[in-house]
Amino acid sequence: LSIRRQRQMCIRDRTDEYWKKADQDYFAEMIKVCLASEEKFDEIIDGASDYKVAQIDPIELASLRIAVYEYCHSLFIPENVIIAEAIRLCKRFGADEGYKFVNAILDNICKTQNRLTILQ
Repeated sequence: LSIRRQRQMCIRDRTDEYWKKADQDYFAEMIKVCLASEEKFDEIIDGASDYKVAQIDPIELASLRIAVYEYCHSLFIPENVIIAEAIRLCKRFGADEGYKFVNAILDNICKTQNRLTILQ
């Protein structure tokens, strides 16, 4: 998706009933950083996967990028929670078995990458 389309989707979702309950500042920062760091996040994902980012389903890829953001920037969120949330998103919106793929990649990232130095 283009950056313009992604921004339009974020604006549209602000009318959702759950938007008022969400941490809007956290969400806005996450979107901003994910868009700005897409290339770096994709390198991290590529390094943990047997597939290139271009081959990954868009829903699973979005879930992975969000999880990588949280892994790198939200140190207060435990790794198992990051993985569980990514799996939940994939089960709800992704391909039937996509959550298994996402779980394997995130598990690999957590086992091989230090959260404090991953972006250096």
